[in-house]
Amino acid sequence: MPLLFKERGFISIKVLFWLAFLGYLVYCVIMVVPLYINAEFMKDEMALKARIAQTLKDEEILAGLARKAKELGLPLAADKFVITRDEEKHSIRISTKGGWDVQVQFLMNILPQYTTKTFHFEPVIDETYSTRL
Repeated sequence: MPLLFKERGFISIKVLFWLAFLGYLVYCVIMVVPLYINAEFMKDEMALKARIAQTLKDEEILAGLARKAKELGLPLAADKFVITRDEEKHSIRISTKGGWDVQVQFLMNILPQYTTKTFHFEPVIDETYSTRL
């Protein structure tokens, strides 16, 4: 029974520190992961449009990409996309002019020089397509 009398229900400072650290880590993941997910969705849409490029005009591709960017909440308009076709090699390259930046503020922006991080995304897709339909 002497073991029972030493238990008081206290939590050590070390455990509190690790719980706070784990909470902060989860907070950071919640802030950053959606940015990368949206960038991958945009890249997938660009790859899809590049795969079917032989059936679409450049204006249709640009309109579809701008619509998808608006749907994802990305600051990309149709004029931010660059389409380069090489009819000789049957390839297409879709890229973004300058990409886009997203600024994330961690720890409620207490010390901006240390808690603000800018993420830059600039997807580029190179696809080769067939001339046969």
